[in-house]
Parts: sequence; C-alpha cells; structure tokens
Amino acid sequence: MSNVIFNNHEHFAKRDANLKSKKLLTKNIFNMKKTFITALLAVCCGLYSNAQNFSFGIKAGFSLSTMSHDEDPIETQHPFQPGVTAGFFGQYDFTDMFGLSAELLYGLQGFNSDMESFKMKNTILTHNLKIPVLLNVNLLDNKLNLQAGPQFGILLIASNIEKYSEPEFKNRTTLQQDYYNLFNIGVTFGANYLITERVSAGLRYELGLTDNLTDGGGGNISSKNRVLNLMMGYRF
Repeated sequence: MSNVIFNNHEHFAKRDANLKSKKLLTKNIFNMKKTFITALLAVCCGLYSNAQNFSFGIKAGFSLSTMSHDEDPIETQHPFQPGVTAGFFGQYDFTDMFGLSAELLYGLQGFNSDMESFKMKNTILTHNLKIPVLLNVNLLDNKLNLQAGPQFGILLIASNIEKYSEPEFKNRTTLQQDYYNLFNIGVTFGANYLITERVSAGLRYELGLTDNLTDGGGGNISSKNRVLNLMMGYRF
C-alpha cells in the first residue's frame, strides 16, 4: 500500500514538474516573441526614419565633351562633341546641410579632330559607364545642392569615324577598343537646383585624371576626358 502511495506521489510530482516546465517554456517563448516583435518594430521605425533622409530617381541630359591631347604630333583642332547622359541616382542626407550621393550613368562622349592637311574630319565616340560619388552641400532650404567628388568610368565601346572631303576617299568606321584603357578615374563638380519637390536641373563638369589611351594607342600622347553635362532629374 505504501508503495502505491509513493508511486502516486512520484507520479504527481513529475506531472507538476512537467506542468511547471511547460509553463516556463511557454513564458519564455512569449517573452522571445515579445522581444522579437519589439526589435522588429524598432528596426522598421529606424528604417522609416532613415528613409526620410534618402531619395532616389532618374536623370538624363546632354553633354559636350572633348579629350585633352598633350604632345600631339599632328596639328589638329579638338572641338566639343555633343552627346547624351542618362541613368539613376541615390542621395542620403546626413544632416540638413550635408549629404552623399552616388549615381550610375551611361555617357556617350568623345571628340572631333579636323585634320585639314589630310582633308579629313575624325570623330572619336566612346560609350561609357560612369559612377560618380559626390559630397553634397545643401543650401537655400535644400533647393540648391553643390556637388563634388570622384568619378569612376568603365569603357564599353570606342569607335573612330573618318569622313573625307575628297570623293576619292571613302568614309569608314572602325572600333578602337585596343587603343583605349578600360578604366578611367576623374573628378566631377557642379550644382543641382530643385525646381519642384521632384524635378531638378543640374550643371556639372567632369575632369579626367587618368590617360584614356593605351601605350599602343597613344604612344607619347596623353588623352584625358573633359565633359560638360546639363541634366534634368526626377525624384520618386
């Protein structure tokens, strides 16, 4: 009889212990869920708060470009070549006055060479992927942005168009990939003005720092980008 009572007592003790464990486990799970939901809400609120300082959009415009040529052995003139620029931008404002922006742009640029002695007009066109990273200084209640920073470029295609004034010579277009470096680095600076809450207009100048031509393409000639951009932007 005493063994039965002892066994029953042990059974109820184990059952109580299991119930306490289940209650403790349920409480811990509830606390974990509460902590997770609280943390998730905090992260969402933080992201929402930061999103107020972040903007992105698209931009496009026209450009005038040329390439500086040092020690050019041929007497040529290099007038500006019209082109286009288009792409995406993102901007984050750290404070009301300072911010940082990055852009991914396509640019068609190049230069013209009027070789009078050869009675030929030579046009170099380059298709480029450009990535400027700019420091922004916001003025006039964030309507005016002064921008400056480095720019990294990747050459996609380079071509040479030869047009002759004499009929006995045929015009021709050739690819120039082997004569131009794949990567280039420069600095860019300018200003951007917010016309409306979403529409902006900007003027920017690009100054190339690295040589565009390879050793085989230029020899002793140094060629660097010079580009003036006029662009319109739209913020989403």
